[in-house]
Amino acid sequence: MARDNGGAALRAALSTGLAAVLGEARVGAALQLWERRNAGGKPYTMIEYVNELTSTLALPARQRHELRIALYRALMERGIDPTLNTALPQAAQRPAAQQAANAPFRVFRCVVHDVLGSVRADTMGGAQLFESTLRLRAAEHGLSAGLQQALLQWIDGADDNGYFLRAAPADYAAVTHLLYVAACEALGPVATDRLFSRAIARAEALPEAAAFPPQRLL
Repeated sequence: MARDNGGAALRAALSTGLAAVLGEARVGAALQLWERRNAGGKPYTMIEYVNELTSTLALPARQRHELRIALYRALMERGIDPTLNTALPQAAQRPAAQQAANAPFRVFRCVVHDVLGSVRADTMGGAQLFESTLRLRAAEHGLSAGLQQALLQWIDGADDNGYFLRAAPADYAAVTHLLYVAACEALGPVATDRLFSRAIARAEALPEAAAFPPQRLL
């Protein structure tokens, strides 16, 4: 990769996320776009990459959402922070104290994006009901206006990491509970338990899980 913008771990993560949505045949072209835009050393965020890739490949909005979630998941599973402009491992980017302070957010984000991605991948058509239930019940569950807006932006494929970074672990738990309720209504309790078990297991693999176990979100 030009100028080693993330190295082998980044390339492997990108390849995994891209292949999950686009298929193996289109991974090469998608990686070339990333490498070409990073070659000059100008900061290039993951959301900019997904937006440009979506435009270049003329992907529908649904695939754009799926692609963002798949890439975020693949990056976080390898300890790479997808919100950074550079793509070095988290430990090399942030002091240990700051990394520990942000642990609840990073674990929460991993679980939420995993749940959203899994529901959207459901073949039984529960995604639309899930998202409409989230929008309907957000106020009923006592979420503040700011939390509601931040969650809806994530659902719509936009970033609002800034607001969630300022939220408390109790807020993360409230949002996670709302996701669980909405998933139960859309997919049923058995499928929801299975879906959340997978999301929690993936979050447990994060380095931040040592400081903030994902079970605290349930």
